Amino acid sequence: VDLDKDLTKTTAEKGVPRYYKKNVINDMFSVAYNFERGSNNDKYLPLAIDYLDYLGTAKMSNTEFKTKMYNLGCRFYVHCMDDMVNINIGGLSENMKEAMTLVDNLLAGAVVDKEAFTKMVKNEIKSRSDDKLDQRMNADKLFRYVTFNGAPEKNVVSNEEMNALNP
Repeated sequence: VDLDKDLTKTTAEKGVPRYYKKNVINDMFSVAYNFERGSNNDKYLPLAIDYLDYLGTAKMSNTEFKTKMYNLGCRFYVHCMDDMVNINIGGLSENMKEAMTLVDNLLAGAVVDKEAFTKMVKNEIKSRSDDKLDQRMNADKLFRYVTFNGAPEKNVVSNEEMNALNP
C-alpha cells in the first residue's frame, strides 16, 4: 500500500488532516475520527464517553437516536484509550450523510440526564465489582500495573468520585 497514492488527503476545519479512500468493494462506509487525547490527559474522559451512550438531544431521546441509527443500518461508538479517543461511524453508504448528521447533533447537543447518569454510575460500579471476580481481568490489571508502573490505573475515577459528580 502506498499511502501517498492510495489515499486522498484533504484538510478539514482548523487545519485538521483528513484521509479518504472510497470503498469500491461494497456499499458500506466507515468514518473514524481520532483525537490525540485520552484518559492520561483527563481521567474523566472515559466516564464522559460512557455517559454519551445514555444521552439524547433536545430533539431526540437516546432511544430514538439508537432506533434511527439502527433503521439506517448504521452504527456509532466512541472508544477512549490512554492516549487517544476514537469516534467511529459506519453502515450503509446511502445513509452516510444522515448518520453523520445524527452523530454530529448528538456530540454537539447532548442533553444532561441526571437519572441516566445515576444509572450509568451504578452500572459502572457493578461492572468493577464483577471484574474483581474475573481472573483474566485481574491478570490484565496486574500486567498493566507492572508494565506501566501503575500509571494507567492512576487515571481511573474512583467510585466515590463518580458518586459525587454532577452530570
